[in-house]
Amino acid sequence: MKKIVFLIMVLMGCNGGADEFLPKIANNVGELTSIHEKNFTTKEYGESGETFVFVGGSRIYGLECNKYFSNKCITISTSGIRSSDLKVAYELSKKYSPTKTIIHLGVGVSFESEKEIYDNLSRLFESSDCSKIYVTGAIPTVSLEETNANINEKNTIIKQACEDYGAIFINMQEMTESGALMAAYSYDGLHYNNAGYDKFFEIMLDIL
Repeated sequence: MKKIVFLIMVLMGCNGGADEFLPKIANNVGELTSIHEKNFTTKEYGESGETFVFVGGSRIYGLECNKYFSNKCITISTSGIRSSDLKVAYELSKKYSPTKTIIHLGVGVSFESEKEIYDNLSRLFESSDCSKIYVTGAIPTVSLEETNANINEKNTIIKQACEDYGAIFINMQEMTESGALMAAYSYDGLHYNNAGYDKFFEIMLDIL
């Protein structure tokens, strides 16, 4: 049985098609897909074995799955992803029939209210037929210090929504120092460098 993992970051297993919902789906690596005025980039790596789908923002865009997995891996990303984008990302993921999905939310959640985040996640969890969903906490960034306390508060809501609906919350605190993304893991205080991706996958592989 073919298996697939999907990363926002949330792990979720699903079936079904997205043709009725989407005007277009990217089939090629790096092809840009315009969905409901929100641009998503889909990249495919590998051809066989268990399939992983990672969903998220610019940090996921730079993710090269083939460096860490020998099996098939999909990344679905859009800059500044928010919880309100998850329904579209979920529909995009259906093309790959994932059994697991990882959602990596970023600093975009700092612009959403706690109620918006909880409601968006709960609607996703309720509508999904996935066996498991994994959602990572957003990682505060050095370049946006004023938002860091806000992000930590939003992570509390993300964790609560996961607990209420049986999803798995992934704590990313190992990648932080003094309340922000550790300098050793970033080249600009926001995006991951090679060491950052290595650490990210170290955390993921312990869970997957």
